[in-house]
Formats: sequence, structure tokens, C-alpha cells
Amino acid sequence: MTEPGEIEDRQLKEIGAQIKHFAGDAVSNKVMQGKDEMLAAKDPVKGAVWMKEAIDRLDALTDKKTREKIMSACGHACLATYIKGMEASKEIRRKCATEEEFLKIELNALPDITRFERNGDILYWYYTPRKLGKGMRCVCPLLSMLPEGVNASPTYCQCSRANVQAYWTGILGRPIKVELGETSIAGSKECKFIIHL
Repeated sequence: MTEPGEIEDRQLKEIGAQIKHFAGDAVSNKVMQGKDEMLAAKDPVKGAVWMKEAIDRLDALTDKKTREKIMSACGHACLATYIKGMEASKEIRRKCATEEEFLKIELNALPDITRFERNGDILYWYYTPRKLGKGMRCVCPLLSMLPEGVNASPTYCQCSRANVQAYWTGILGRPIKVELGETSIAGSKECKFIIHL
């Protein structure tokens, strides 16, 4: 069982390490300023506002390509932490005679919080964080309690995009392209990922 703040601390260390890797120590230090005080406060609303401001600093200090690399690397690291879900889906895929059979099962797995629309080889995956709990705007603990009316940069959601891409690539066993559509933390009612099968 994890202690309160343990997941957030691990995630922030990962983000800081990826910023250092792709943009250097100086940028990482500026983006992550105030991290320790935010964690010590153990306030999810203040933490979400701090994270939004950290991503604003990342946007200001790096170009689009660099910040997408940073957040994509974080998404892959996050999936590695929660690998059990992907392994369960891989097992279901192995038991299905065809990919089509698997997709019918997968697309109906979590109807209360997600929905899929399919147009040929493109899946539109909609995810509604608010259905997980009152006030939740993101599945990620770092931004889950971002207050209504405060919007964060979709840069942060490149983490989720990469996570979804790695998930589907791992399950289907071939490269899958995923684009970010809309996101709850940027003001939409739900998140949308465009999955190119």
C-alpha cells in the first residue's frame, strides 16, 4: 500500500528527470521550483494548481518538440508502473482468434467512464475523469483536482497520449499511432484520443 503523496513524489521525480534529460538542469530546476513545498502541503487542489504552473513554465522554456519528448517519456514510464492492466489485456488478446474479436471485448470494457467510437481503422477513445469522483478533471493524481475554471496546457496530456500509444502498441504487437484530441484539463468535458489501428 502506498503512503499519501508517494505516487505524486515518484511522478514528479520522473518528470524532473525527463526534463533534465531532454532540456538540461537549468530548465528542470526552473520548472520544478517549489515542488518540495507543494508535496509537503499534501493538498491535492494546491498541488494541481502548482502542476499547471509548472507545465506553463515548461511551455515557456522549451519548444514543442522537446516538451512532447519529455511528457511522452513520462507516459511510457507511467505505463511501466501500471503494467498489470496491459498484461491482462494482452492475455485477453491471446485468447481471441482475431483482432476484431478482441476489439469488441476491449471497446466495451469500461463503459461507465470511457466510450469508443470507431470509423474504419480509427478508434476515438473518450474518457470522462469526472465520472471517477467529484471534481476530478484528470486520471493523473498530479492534476486530478485542478479547480473548475482553471485550465492547464495540453502539453501535460502528451503523457497520457504516449501512455495510450504504448498500451495499444503492446497489446496489438505493432506500432500504433495515437493523437491527442481534446482534454478535460484544458477545458473540455472529456478527454479524446485518436487511435490509428
